[in-house]
Order: sequence, then structure tokens, then C-alpha cells
Amino acid sequence: MKKKKLNRIKIAIVILVIIIITLFIIINQLPKNNEVEYEMPSQITSIEDLLKYYNCTNIMITESKENGFEYDIYLKFGEDTWKENGNSNEAYYTSIIVNVANLLNYNSYRMIDSERKLLITIIANNAERKIQKTYINGQIDYFSRELTKKIADTYKEVKEIDMKIQAKEINALINNNWEPIQLGTIESRFEDYDIYFDEGIEVKTIDGKVYNIIFTEKYKETILNGLRVNDTKEKITNALGKPSFSDPSVIGYKGKDIYVFFSENEISVYRVQTFEDMKDFLNLWNTFLNEKDVKSFVNKVTDIWPGYSEFLYDSNFVYLKYTLKGIVIQFNVTTENGIVLYNNFQGTIGNELTLKDINPENIPKNIYLHTDEDLVETEEINRIRSKNIHENR
Repeated sequence: MKKKKLNRIKIAIVILVIIIITLFIIINQLPKNNEVEYEMPSQITSIEDLLKYYNCTNIMITESKENGFEYDIYLKFGEDTWKENGNSNEAYYTSIIVNVANLLNYNSYRMIDSERKLLITIIANNAERKIQKTYINGQIDYFSRELTKKIADTYKEVKEIDMKIQAKEINALINNNWEPIQLGTIESRFEDYDIYFDEGIEVKTIDGKVYNIIFTEKYKETILNGLRVNDTKEKITNALGKPSFSDPSVIGYKGKDIYVFFSENEISVYRVQTFEDMKDFLNLWNTFLNEKDVKSFVNKVTDIWPGYSEFLYDSNFVYLKYTLKGIVIQFNVTTENGIVLYNNFQGTIGNELTLKDINPENIPKNIYLHTDEDLVETEEINRIRSKNIHENR
């Protein structure tokens, strides 16, 4: 047992080193201040040649009709803003915008595609040789906002199923508001999980509440609806119906109190987060948008919401993930600078809007939707994949 424990400690140290190196690489590759560099196509020195390179037609360049802009460029872009498969053409448009700005010596300009009803406004800084802001049809984050609108149109709530919870540990945790309870003897600790080897239980706790409890094949009791670890998929679906979540490595369901996921040799349970009051958080976010004080914002958010599952920030970016809340807060990590809501978000935003209420016309500023994804399901899939990688080494 001691040898096994030492091996687990060694593995944990190796994994920790890998995580630190990975985070260092990610942080250093993140764009600063929303600046992305694009290489100018070789042998191109004129706007006309550049736009033809991108298959643009009907090109005409004039002095701008608007104060504060040097040029108006009339054209028909070679590609639509959205591809036929539903993905965005953001990279295509951004590359054109950046390279044209370079050729225009970072003077402000506009691009007008009447056929596609596109007005792209580029505010540049000649002295600092950079683009300060880009608006597409008046939106500073056009592609993210349009994608959010598409998702808002297709939002589907994950239905809760009736569960008869039989595992005494889960019922005790629910009755104890998910605060830790006595489960046996902790034999080791691995990747933030307390391992109760003899009991067949592994537990991860965040901010004083049980975040995830895993039952291994050593746990022989029924867990819910007569199901045990290692039961067949057929038996599981006969007992619980069609899975709410399905991946090659796992199937899962959502109930009133818990998520439950079935995978090889394990049953994994997360608690369902109850309704969330967002008022205090939104006040902090609005202050941050005005002051851009990352340190102050992060400190205050983690004071009111200490139960984060991932946390990265420096002076130029923020990334805070609250898996059970269904919320990611990010700034200068992707083009979605703001609050990203996922399918498992339980709360209100803006004018008391729930996910059911949000539509393309009323989406608040700096709110983005990824309601095609449940953060709890994603967390479990990633946990299983990480576990399989470690076991196959």
C-alpha cells in the first residue's frame, strides 16, 4: 500500500508539472489587448492587389464621407461572414482588416459591401501603428454576438428525470447541503480528490462543498434506481431512459439534485447548482468594464464567488470558470470579452432574464451564450479522458 501511495504521489507531481508548463504556454500565447498579428501576403504593396488576393471585386477607394476617417473602400468581399456549415469567417475578415490597415499606414477607414449590407468601421492609431477598434454593422464583437444570437434561437433546456437515489452517501450529502461528511478512511489524495480506497469512493471538494463524488467498482451497493457500478448500458437506459448526455466514453442524466454519469468502472455524481443571484456580480462586472482593473475585479469576484473550478489571470486577461454555475468570465482570452453562459446556468441576467427568456433581440451587452454545451458534462468528459491518459502511460 505504501508503494502504491508513493507511485500516486510521483504521478501527481508529474501531472502538476505538466499543468504548470501548459498554463505557462497558454498564457504566453494569449493575445494581448485583443491584438492579433497576420502576415502580409508577399509581393503585395497596394490595396487593390491585396483585396484581389482575398478574391474581393468591385473595388473602389475614395476619400471618406465621414469625419474622422481617411478612406472609404467600396467592394464585394470574396466570402460571406458565415460559411455554409454555420461556422464564422472571422479569420478571413480579420486578416483583410489588419492587412489593409497596415497598407494605409494605420489611418482610420471604412469598408462598405452594399450587396452583403456590411459596413466595417476601423478606428486606427497612426502614431502607435495599431487598430484600436473594429465595428461591423455597429457591433464591436460582431461574430461573437451573431453566434450568440444563433444559439439563443436554438436553446433547449435539459430535462430533469426522476431519480430514486439509494446511495446513503449521496442522500447524506444532500441533507447536509453538500458539506463534507464522514465517508471512511482517506488513504491517499490524487488530483484534488480524496481517495477512500476500501470504500470505493473518490471525492473532490471546492470551497467547503463536495463538487464531485465518484463511486468505483469496489463500491458494491446500489446508487440510484437499482443501478450499480459496471451495469450495462442497456440496463442503465432501461432504468433511466434515453441519456441526456452521450459521449463515446460516458452517458449521463440530470435530476433535481444531481447529475449522474456512467462510464467504465465508475459512476460519477455532481450536485445541481440552485438558482443564482447575479446582482452583486453584475455590479462588479460593470465596474470592471469602466475601470479595467483586473486585480481588483478578480479579488472581488472570488470574494463573493469563491467556488471556481478554474482560475487564470494577469494584468491583461481574466479567465474564471464556475462549472456548476454554468458561467465563464473572460477578458482578452477570446473575442468573447464578457460573461459566457452555458446550458446549466440557473439564474437571471440583465433585466431578470433567464436562459429561456434570452432571444436575439434582448441579449444584454457583454453576454455570450454557449447553451449548446453543459459545463458539467464537459467537465466529466475531460476528467475521464485525463484519467485514461494517465492510466495508459
